[in-house]
Amino acid sequence: MAMWKVTPKHWYSWEFAVTDDLGQDVGEVRVSSWWNRGTVVAGCVEHKVSRDRLLGGAFVLRGADAPIARAVGRSAYRITIVIVWEEKRYFLHARSTLRREFGFWDGEKEVGSVVPVRAFSRAARAELPDDLPLVVRLFAVWLAEMFWKRGYQSHW
Repeated sequence: MAMWKVTPKHWYSWEFAVTDDLGQDVGEVRVSSWWNRGTVVAGCVEHKVSRDRLLGGAFVLRGADAPIARAVGRSAYRITIVIVWEEKRYFLHARSTLRREFGFWDGEKEVGSVVPVRAFSRAARAELPDDLPLVVRLFAVWLAEMFWKRGYQSHW
């Protein structure tokens, strides 16, 4: 499992460069200024993320011709996001209501994480299973950043 650095491209934006522990580009995640939209760039391929009301409000990661993965929130008081890829379910689960850390779960086992580097930073570290496609791992990072953005905006 590789460690990724997720770094804001500008101090004012919600666009992030994702690099591996050697500093090599992995991709980008962009949380749109419009609610519930964004982009995940894996390699040179751009994938759109949007909320689909027909799928119960799920966030859908779309490829060129079909959805790749979807995510839907679960839980009333602590954020849990169910990510479905090829009918397999993974969980991005807030570790605490007070801290902005997400554990990435495969069933009953925590297999990764997306955590901020400091308390009030938008930069993060991500460790996600290598057996998932790159675009699905970047989608998990996008989801964490999107929920963090919502948290920032709710305080202003």
